Amino acid sequence: MSGYAGLTLHTLFLLTRRNHFAPGLRCENSQPVKDALHFFGQQVEAKTGGDIKVQYFPDGQLGGEHELVELTQVGVVDITKVSSGLMESFSPEYGAFSLPYLFTSVDEYYRGRDNPQVM
Repeated sequence: MSGYAGLTLHTLFLLTRRNHFAPGLRCENSQPVKDALHFFGQQVEAKTGGDIKVQYFPDGQLGGEHELVELTQVGVVDITKVSSGLMESFSPEYGAFSLPYLFTSVDEYYRGRDNPQVM
C-alpha cells in the first residue's frame, strides 16, 4: 500500500526523463491546482537541472481518475494526482483518510501519513 500512498499524497505531474516518452497526467484545471502544478513542475525541472521534464495534461485529457490510476499501475503514466476517496476502490485501507475529523491538525496528518506502521 505504500506505493499507493506516494501516488495519492505526493503526486501532481507526469515526470519524464530525457529521451523517455511517457504520455500522461490528468488533473482538474482549477486555478489553485493549476498554479501548484505549474510551480511543482518548475521546481522539479530546476532541481534536476532539466533532467526531468514535467508534462501537464489538465481537464481529463487522458481519462478519469480511475483510468489514470490503472495507467499508472501498468506504467503508461509515471505519476498522477487523484483523490484519496478514489484510492479506496483500489485498497480499502484508504477509507480511513476519508473519515471526517480523523486528524486534529495538519501536523498530525503528516505524522500519520509518514508513519510506516500506518502506510
